Amino acid sequence: TSRGLLVAVLRNGRRPIFAINPLAAARYRDRHGVSRKKSDPGDALVLANILRTDMHAHRPLPRDSELAKAVAVLARAQQDAIWSRQQICNQVRSLLREYYPAALDAFL
Repeated sequence: TSRGLLVAVLRNGRRPIFAINPLAAARYRDRHGVSRKKSDPGDALVLANILRTDMHAHRPLPRDSELAKAVAVLARAQQDAIWSRQQICNQVRSLLREYYPAALDAFL
């Protein structure tokens, strides 16, 4: 995935980030090993070998521009506002249900 805390930390370290398709990694693992057993160290080795041998076939994720970062901040603010509005609506509905149920029936 191109998102998440780990990717953000790696990008701050100025390292290129490659998104490897999970199906491609699974097929590479099957091609180079007889065991179908999965493990984190084994998966890390598979991913490292994919980039070591076939880096030319994979593109690094592009860096986010300042405009893209600004859009992400605005999108997060909008999502927070939507969540806040929904929470307030739920609180009002709960209070109406408790203290004045007729008003709730009249408007819903």
